Amino acid sequence: MFCGVHVLNCALYMVLMLTSTVYTFIAIDSFRWLIWYISLDLLSPLFFLKSQDHLVCYLPGTLALGVHNGLPAKYMAIAKNLIYTCYRMYKDMPTKLSPEIVHFNTEPGAAEDLYVKPLDRHNLLRPETVESLFYLYRLTNNTKYQKWGWNILQAFNKYTRLEGGGYSSINDVTNTTHPDYRDKMESFFLGETLKYLFLLFSDDHSVISLDHWVINTEAHPLPIWGSYYWK
Repeated sequence: MFCGVHVLNCALYMVLMLTSTVYTFIAIDSFRWLIWYISLDLLSPLFFLKSQDHLVCYLPGTLALGVHNGLPAKYMAIAKNLIYTCYRMYKDMPTKLSPEIVHFNTEPGAAEDLYVKPLDRHNLLRPETVESLFYLYRLTNNTKYQKWGWNILQAFNKYTRLEGGGYSSINDVTNTTHPDYRDKMESFFLGETLKYLFLLFSDDHSVISLDHWVINTEAHPLPIWGSYYWK
């Protein structure tokens, strides 16, 4: 189910856009309260959004990790719906790479579920979707998330990898013959995107165990206070 046709998902999305810096720091009890507040106060058509930014795609992983640490199981279902939407942002494009923003076709009889406006067709090699794929795989052991990540990596290799070395952002994910290199590779591609892909493809869950490490917004693993790394 798409975020675009799921009101609670979109309410979560709206609050994410307004409070994205809060999620890193709030305690688990505060997080429970925040989710409760969202579900009660933002389920209104006023907040229903028919678009989604790729930047939002870290939220499925955040919710899945929250369930792992005590949130009700129903939020895992929301995480799975959201990550499916994020993967469709890749899968539905001709290059199999996500644009910066997609819009949802909610009109009856629409031919396509998603469409992209011309100014939103670029791909900056962002990490958010593969970040969430890593968390969903680690916490569910469902290998389909590895397969989705592999498909994304294959698309990166096909349309953004340069013959002389490195990868480039592209201007048009809808054009398979001329995706139009931007000749720029953001540092987060190495520091985050490829790091999360490496962890996603590892079947050894002791590598950066989620019970002993927390990964910050720049994908730096930090040992959890009280874990055996501090002893």
